[in-house]
Formats: sequence, structure tokens, C-alpha cells
Amino acid sequence: MYWVKKQNPGAYIKTLMKYFITTSSRKWNWGTTANLTIVNLAETAIIALKPLKLDRNPYLSTYYEYFDKRTEKQIESKFRAAILKKYAQKCPHCGELLNNGEPVEFHHIIPVTLGGKYTIENIQPEFVINK
Repeated sequence: MYWVKKQNPGAYIKTLMKYFITTSSRKWNWGTTANLTIVNLAETAIIALKPLKLDRNPYLSTYYEYFDKRTEKQIESKFRAAILKKYAQKCPHCGELLNNGEPVEFHHIIPVTLGGKYTIENIQPEFVINK
């Protein structure tokens, strides 16, 4: 609050307070509405790949399988990120934030056995229910 007042010395505090939004995860967020706030980097999941094994050469046929698996993991992490972005990091059933530390699984909306495809439109995130 002090920083905001210091950066805007001529503004009234009530004028500045309209940009502080309270959400379920934090008391102070910058934004104009609950849907339009600045992303909290502390709540963002880190997607990191294992370091590249330096003894592997991508130009030798003996290591093709290693690099294929590595590429698949990169594509999978981007696919998961796209699905989470589509659902705005919220569970489609209960509306809770998906990055609250609970395990999340991805399920087909139309099952594969009934002709469902593995596309962004047919996949949705869900919390893992412990029985």
C-alpha cells in the first residue's frame, strides 16, 4: 500500500484501492475484477525437464529413442499447459483453482471407446479423488 501511495502522490487512497482485488487465494491482488488480475507467480507450477545427458548425441541412431522420449515429454507439458489455460486454472466441476497443491488428472470428456479423440477440446482437468 505504501508503495502505491508513493508512486501516486497526488491520488486519493480510495481511488487507488479500486485496483486491489480480494480473491480466494490472496487478500491483495492487482486488477480491476476477480477475473482480470495479475498472475501470481508463486501459484504458477514450474515445468522443468531433466537436464540433457551430455554423453548422448542426437545424430547417432543409437540415441534416437532417448531424444524421441524427450521430445514427447516437452510436447506433453505444453499440451497440459494449454488445457489448464483453456480452463483458466479452474476445475470445470467445482470452480476451485487447480494449482492449490492437490493432484490433478486429465480425463476425456467423450471416452476413447466411444470415439473420443485426444485433443484439447476433448480433455478436461479434474482433481484426484482419494477413496
